[in-house]
Amino acid sequence: MPLLRLASEPPPQTRKNPCISTPIILFLDQRRETVEHPLGTIKQWMNQGAFLMRGLERVRAEFSLTALAYNLRRVLNIVGLPDLIAALQA
Repeated sequence: MPLLRLASEPPPQTRKNPCISTPIILFLDQRRETVEHPLGTIKQWMNQGAFLMRGLERVRAEFSLTALAYNLRRVLNIVGLPDLIAALQA
């Protein structure tokens, strides 16, 4: 993994405390926690490795179906099947 630091920052070996994170690293860590966790969860729960389709439009369609299945599964876990059927019939 490449080292990310500001151009004005000294290398970690010359800093007093090399474990202190820079604002950029903190931002990237927060982004990873926010975005990559749901995507990783979806891929793990649905046993989806690499995309089977090629081309942006087809990959978007494939992921849309995966996201739909993931959301339906969550609804079933949160609401339950009888309540979901009742809500769909209403």
